[in-house]
Amino acid sequence: MSIKVLKKTALASDIEKSLALQLPSPVQHVNWPFFIQTTKPKANNGNEAQTRSIVVKRDDLIHPIISGNKWRKLSPIVLLAIKNNWRHLASFGGAYSNHLHALGYVCKELGIKCTAIIRGDYSQHPSPTIMDLIAWGTDIVYVTKREYQFRQEPDYQQQMTKRLKADMLIPEGGTTTKYLQGVTSIIDELNAQSNIEQLVLPIGSGGTMAGLIQAQSTTKPLNIHGISVLKGEGYHPKIIQHLLSSRSPKNTWQIHEQFHHGGYAKTSEPLLQFSQHFSKHTSIALDKVYNAKSFYALNQLLIEQAFEEAEKICILHTGGTQGNRKI
Repeated sequence: MSIKVLKKTALASDIEKSLALQLPSPVQHVNWPFFIQTTKPKANNGNEAQTRSIVVKRDDLIHPIISGNKWRKLSPIVLLAIKNNWRHLASFGGAYSNHLHALGYVCKELGIKCTAIIRGDYSQHPSPTIMDLIAWGTDIVYVTKREYQFRQEPDYQQQMTKRLKADMLIPEGGTTTKYLQGVTSIIDELNAQSNIEQLVLPIGSGGTMAGLIQAQSTTKPLNIHGISVLKGEGYHPKIIQHLLSSRSPKNTWQIHEQFHHGGYAKTSEPLLQFSQHFSKHTSIALDKVYNAKSFYALNQLLIEQAFEEAEKICILHTGGTQGNRKI
């Protein structure tokens, strides 16, 4: 369904239906040893043993292409594009960007022009992600890594928007303070699906975590654990605080910076082995950049007994397995 069919009065649910999105995404109990551990009763308190409840929020199943947190962050922007009759959206990303991949497909389906500003020149050897974008009619603009460093500068953004004649230049990863509310639907769905106390997720640009922290829970506040996929002590706490601005969220949060395995898009042998064993055992595919690290981290935190024994824990699968493809 093109943007010509969707009216300015369209609701978010109309867009989701037109894109064949499966929402709400399901919550799944996983048969993995440390995810189904039975806890021992505390001495002399008479309580019976309890089974730890750990579930996976399967945002990777929202859509085969528009999967995970990428749609959550894009949803309010796409709604605004339709209401304002915008015809051209542009954004930044790397050669394997999940955000650009989702944006390009959404624009193709809705009849909106899309421009992808790619870090580095892949014109001679385009990645599978870039080849998909080209097939969907996305315009590709390659910029040097030096120029890409200015992607968050207002003056550069204004110049690029004017150069491309775009209606909106979406920040890298779809992370923008103004549209964090697109992520709050995760909390709304979880409140209806499962009574959880701890929420674990990977963080890159920080938008998903900031949106979850900002969400006003209708039950008791969550403790949200962000697993940093970047190497850089103190980087993500600053980003999250900036995105939250002066808001005073109900939810408590913390960031675990020790599970980056060498940095963004880097890996290690223990991480690869864990990801392979987990996916084979559970039939849940994990991307190498984000979710492999967050699931590995949760497994390690459980081994280290970092949570209370009977706490109800959820881990968010943010999709993005398309990034596993190689040239």
